[in-house]
Amino acid sequence: MAQDPTLPPKSGASAGGAHPAAVKPPLMTALYQTGRAVDAAVNAAFAPIGLSASQWAVLRLIDEQPGIAGAEIARRSDVSPAAVTTMLDRLQSAGLVERQSQPRGRIVGAFLTEHGRHRVGEGDAIAHEVERELTRPLGREGLTRVLDDLNSFVSTLNSRDKREP
Repeated sequence: MAQDPTLPPKSGASAGGAHPAAVKPPLMTALYQTGRAVDAAVNAAFAPIGLSASQWAVLRLIDEQPGIAGAEIARRSDVSPAAVTTMLDRLQSAGLVERQSQPRGRIVGAFLTEHGRHRVGEGDAIAHEVERELTRPLGREGLTRVLDDLNSFVSTLNSRDKREP
């Protein structure tokens, strides 16, 4: 009986003659491939409105917290401050964002323009449609199961991080 290709090889066995340590972990590989496919689908869906998924995510942060500083956007997005500055420059040039100096210190806050708020609404509708398409085959119970499993993965990894010195 053949080994299930979605499972790691049995002890002493290898997939396709590869060294056991060289076999990709199936869950992490599937999660990585899923993330890449979602990114590609979302970016393709946002292209007609002139946004990338990353730009929409930054606009959402600004919408949720008007006046947010670039450094805070970088922290929340796990992106370098320089990359956020470049993105904010582009969003500002497109008329979606304006930046204003804050009363205290050197902090410059980002705010949506009216055009930016409109783009966030368009992006929200697009994101919801992509998510509906992605989850349609699962049904309500299947989606609940997948979300529960993903939350369990996050909890497991977070507790692992806390145990390590």
